[in-house]
Amino acid sequence: MDRGYKNPLAELSHSPIVGSREFVAEIKDKFLRKKQPDRDLPALRELSSTPELDYIEKAVDSVLHSEENLARQVKLHLYHRYSSMKLREIGNRFGIGQSGITQASRRIGIKAREDKKLKKTVKTIEMKITLSIM
Repeated sequence: MDRGYKNPLAELSHSPIVGSREFVAEIKDKFLRKKQPDRDLPALRELSSTPELDYIEKAVDSVLHSEENLARQVKLHLYHRYSSMKLREIGNRFGIGQSGITQASRRIGIKAREDKKLKKTVKTIEMKITLSIM
């Protein structure tokens, strides 16, 4: 009782959900189930379910099976957007540097906004991915 203690919440980088496993699962299901993981919102990314990388790869291949180069670009973009992988890890998987990941992901995002067919294709893949984490 005479010794001080360290606050276990002092060094957290995001807001925790405090409670039993069942309570945390209920909160995540009720409020976060339909939220997309977002690289710009680390707290949401930490609490959201992220898709397995193999599932992202299979979803992309099932839609873009005949377009290998485009499939690689879309995979990179979706790994960057939806996975909890660090840029270094994604870069190692694709054989490019960390800044290259960001730039390539941004380029395919821009291309998808400008090209209606590609936009529809990416949305179809995103729906498959979203269904996998619900």
